Amino acid sequence: MSQPISNQNDAVDTSFRKFEALLKDVADFGETLFTESDSRIKIIDSVLIDVLGWHKSQISTSEQAGPGFLDYKLSIGNLAKVIVEAKRESRPFDLKSRECGGAFQLSGPIFRNADLQEGIEQAVRYSAHKGAELACVTNGREWIVFRSNRLGDGLDVLSGKAFVFPSLECIRDWACFGKTDREVGTFG
Repeated sequence: MSQPISNQNDAVDTSFRKFEALLKDVADFGETLFTESDSRIKIIDSVLIDVLGWHKSQISTSEQAGPGFLDYKLSIGNLAKVIVEAKRESRPFDLKSRECGGAFQLSGPIFRNADLQEGIEQAVRYSAHKGAELACVTNGREWIVFRSNRLGDGLDVLSGKAFVFPSLECIRDWACFGKTDREVGTFG
């Protein structure tokens, strides 16, 4: 027997409510995001677990990847799917004037910020060590997502594009409009 519509739990609506609550919390944080750890525990962990629905069992942190240690590895089964490189909020990526959800070439002028370049290079390197195809670099407020492994098409990673989300509010608004791959481009 099916439940009445009013009793059904829609995962998208639940995630959206959690994201809205997170936005309120972030506004209350004020100037308390001093370290990378602050950004991780106060924003990034909440986005990954509460909003996007990754289970803690699917998330590895501070795992060795070559000579370094990655911040997050998101896996399904034993397969690494996404590497997330975190930076402290006080290291802005200078993306505020960029189009929300816009796709920009990784080797292009949008990504000339030294902190962002460092994060991209780390994410690509860690992805190679772990076999993950996707990567994300974030300081908690600004997010970029890109293909960090191009084994399928043989292209150089930096010739691909990254989706840019210059603020958490941008992510909320972009997700609400339900953009499709055709409207926002692809990771090509």
